[in-house]
Amino acid sequence: MLGDPRPTCPLQFSQAFEGSGAEFFAAVEKMDLEGMVSKRRASIYRSGPSLDWVEAKTYITGEFVVIDYERKHGAAPSLLLAMEADDRMTYVGRAIPAIPQAKRDELCRALEFLHASHFATPIGAAATRPLSGPKGHG
Repeated sequence: MLGDPRPTCPLQFSQAFEGSGAEFFAAVEKMDLEGMVSKRRASIYRSGPSLDWVEAKTYITGEFVVIDYERKHGAAPSLLLAMEADDRMTYVGRAIPAIPQAKRDELCRALEFLHASHFATPIGAAATRPLSGPKGHG
């Protein structure tokens, strides 16, 4: 891969790669990148959806703490998640649960206490940095 090789750099470029997409994707996951975009060799970029350009995202699986949520009218809530380690909470990203509308409403009612701001720093929809603090205190 080309570009800034530091794992904290959010954008990486690669030279043309021939071979196993699975091997390349494994390297993307190892670098903790969000995903990759691949294309057919002869295709050119055109805006909008295309079968010639395909995005593949990486996913983290595990148990996480819901630290906040955002909800737009009629849409599924976007849950903001953190992971506990060494008595610290670290923001790890968002998840949108794939559940029916009735369950969405139930989930939002159950999470309403999060908007009472138990955190020293409000999290909100713009959370883009790690969240550090003692367990349960953000």
